[in-house]
Amino acid sequence: LFKEKVKDLSGVYGLYVIRLKNGSSYGVNEREIFEAASLIKLPVMAAMYREMEDERWKREDRYTLKNSDKVAGAGSLYGKPVGYTLTYRELVRLMGKQSDNTAFNIARKLVGEEKINEVVKESGMTDTSLEENETTPYDIGVFFESLYRGNLISKEGSEEILEFLTDTIYEDHLRTGIPEGVRVAHKYGREV
Repeated sequence: LFKEKVKDLSGVYGLYVIRLKNGSSYGVNEREIFEAASLIKLPVMAAMYREMEDERWKREDRYTLKNSDKVAGAGSLYGKPVGYTLTYRELVRLMGKQSDNTAFNIARKLVGEEKINEVVKESGMTDTSLEENETTPYDIGVFFESLYRGNLISKEGSEEILEFLTDTIYEDHLRTGIPEGVRVAHKYGREV
C-alpha cells in the first residue's frame, strides 16, 4: 500500500513500522539515508532529559534567551525578546510541539555533541549523524521504540517527551487516516 501511494510522487520515500506488542517490523527503504531535518531533534530531546535525570539540571531551571541563540524557521522562540526566560523543560516541549529551531540550537549547545551522540548510539541509531544531519527511517523507528520502552531515560521522562510529540502544530501532516482516540506521538521534519 505504501509503495502504491508514493509511486507517482517525486523523490525517495522511506517507512519503518515496529509492532510494539511483538517486536515485528516492516519497512520500505528503511535503511536509506535521508536528510534528518527536524528529526535530529529527537536525540537532543532525550539527551536534555537524561541530563535533568542525572541532576546536572532541573526541569524547572531557567534559561535566558540571547540574540545569538535565535534560529529562524519553525517555532515561536525566535520571536521572543532577548532576556526572555524559559525552563529547560519548556525548551524540550517547544522542540516537540513546535519543532522550534531556536530551542534546538540552545539545547544542542547546553548538552553538547558528545552527550547527544551517546543517546544516538545507545538507542540503536546506527546510521544517524548529528554532524551530517542524516538518519534513516529504521533509526527513527528504533529511537521511538527505545524511548517508548524507557530504555534511554526514565519511564516518566519518556512519557513526558512522548506527550510533547503528541498534538503538535503538525497534526495535519501525519495523523490523517488514523482513527480518533489513537495516540500518535511523532516528529515531523522537512527541508525546503
